[in-house]
Amino acid sequence: MIALARKYRPTILKDLLGQDALATSIKAAIDTNKIAQAYILTGVRGVGKTTTARIIARSINCEKGPTVEPCGTCRSCIEISKEASLDVFELDAASRNGVGDMRELIENISYAPMNRGARKVYIIDEAHMLSTPAWNALLKTLEEPPAHVMFIFATTEPRKIPATIQSRCQKFSLRRIERDVISAHLDEIAKKEGVTVEDGVAQTIAQAGEGSMRDAISILDQAISGSGGDTVSLEKVREMIGRATPKAMIDALAAIVSGKPAEAMRRWRAVVKSGIDPIVALDDLMGLFHLICLAGYDLDLLAESGLSPEDGERLKRINAAFGIPKIIAAQKMMFESRAPAASNPSRDQAVEILILRLTNGFAKKS
Repeated sequence: MIALARKYRPTILKDLLGQDALATSIKAAIDTNKIAQAYILTGVRGVGKTTTARIIARSINCEKGPTVEPCGTCRSCIEISKEASLDVFELDAASRNGVGDMRELIENISYAPMNRGARKVYIIDEAHMLSTPAWNALLKTLEEPPAHVMFIFATTEPRKIPATIQSRCQKFSLRRIERDVISAHLDEIAKKEGVTVEDGVAQTIAQAGEGSMRDAISILDQAISGSGGDTVSLEKVREMIGRATPKAMIDALAAIVSGKPAEAMRRWRAVVKSGIDPIVALDDLMGLFHLICLAGYDLDLLAESGLSPEDGERLKRINAAFGIPKIIAAQKMMFESRAPAASNPSRDQAVEILILRLTNGFAKKS
């Protein structure tokens, strides 16, 4: 069975969701036949860096190309889709990052492409992990690349790529994909798979994906597999990804800001006992405090949070009651305490101590 993340991987530019600026630039380069010989694609995991690299390779090597809509039926398109093309090479720099690997690649560059009119495309994933000698070995080739060669470097850490390399490449930053875009795509996938998802499932998964379409689709795939039927329930999804309901988290937050330690502890333990990792719950609490700050300015800023209008009003009232300085002071305390709590052998106790400190801070009048 093919994983959904692979089954629904985009194969042409117009299907690349959430990356309109990049798609427009690449389309213009293809339409005007001004395709660069080296690109750097940056962004967090799962936003489509390697997928974009493959789309570019397919677009320029299609027998009807270069084209923004490769046919998908020619020899080149089929070979690339099956990851069997002799003109498209993918190298994982996480495991092959030495100067020897680069020398082997450079030796291969001198040979002409197998398909007439094609380019030899070298996709180097996790490029920031290449060693300094490896980059140095590659530099001369990047300075004067053969006309039939293209390099595409994909990385989550562009600052680790030497400036001498970056200056010889065109750079595109792939943005985190908006939750509404991810949510709509998940609903579409579920329909195609003949699966019913309860209200809120797609939004909850999109939030857990943190801007990564691949991660979100993988979570949906797991939820469908574990549903035991044709319906994916919101409760099961929250349990699977280790997230409390917004109401439970806001109830805990309300108890904390009320300055009542016993009530805050009862509410907090109810959240954790539902199966949530205390550090994950703490991250959610930090996110709510951030939303409180935003709610004080404009409730429209909470549009992508997944909270109901009633929850938004509740956060706005908390903002009005305590003010931005006190909310930010609480955020600062959580930011400073998170890492020590996460590394503490008794994580539950460490987080509970933090909850009590927060609650006592709000109990003070000043």
